[in-house]
Amino acid sequence: MSVDIDAFTALEANSRTFVLPIMQLRGDLRDAVTAYYLSTRAIDQIEDSPTLSIVSKAQLLRSIAAILQSRFEETSFAPIFRPHEQALEPVTLSLGRWLTRVPPASVAPQLWEAVSAMADRMAFWVERDFRIMTEDDLDQYTYAVAGSIGVGISNLWRWYEDVTTDQNDAIAYGRGLQATHMLWARKEDLARGVDFFPAGWTAEDMRTYAGRNLERARHYLDSLPEGSIWNFCHLLWDIIAATLDVTTKEKATLSRQQITIIAARYSQP
Repeated sequence: MSVDIDAFTALEANSRTFVLPIMQLRGDLRDAVTAYYLSTRAIDQIEDSPTLSIVSKAQLLRSIAAILQSRFEETSFAPIFRPHEQALEPVTLSLGRWLTRVPPASVAPQLWEAVSAMADRMAFWVERDFRIMTEDDLDQYTYAVAGSIGVGISNLWRWYEDVTTDQNDAIAYGRGLQATHMLWARKEDLARGVDFFPAGWTAEDMRTYAGRNLERARHYLDSLPEGSIWNFCHLLWDIIAATLDVTTKEKATLSRQQITIIAARYSQP
């Protein structure tokens, strides 16, 4: 099975970092990771919306979590999205499609549970207004929105190829990715009134945090057998590391062309 054409278009439109690594994967595994990425991106865009109120964000996220814990179909999300259609991105409005049409049936319930739990955790942080005061708070937030995805994707490796990885290393991988993104998007986040840095932290403190977690993620990479999963994880790590490196520059830019050059080191299936 190949990736749904609408899903592939959504990947290209919504991901600078993940689209080329996902294309390293094969068949049902590619579809499962695509569905997982687009579903988590859909709820992430609710969390990040500059126009939705805190109350609306939390209600939407908790409603999504509840729907995923019941019997649902592609159209089940339409009633909760309808009052907010003007504020929601196409990737979010298509959440039902990503969760029902794209993932293989044998793994879909696993994805539904993971996305439901993530939506609940996001709602908690929305209601807290993203108040991150300490490194412990940062650990909790980066687990909620990224470390848990590292675990979820690792569970897909086990489902598809019986590849087992260390959960703590997977969480560190996700944390390193998220901290790098926080550095990359720092100006935009502050402009919309959100500060993900712990109290008193500088950009260098966040770089140290990201680097420490990415270093631990090397253990994760070392545990993988060669093949498409190895390619996905190493390419993604290389893109994150390159992004972290450019955050030291006054104008942090890493173009799609530069990412394509990085990806050229890896053979596609």
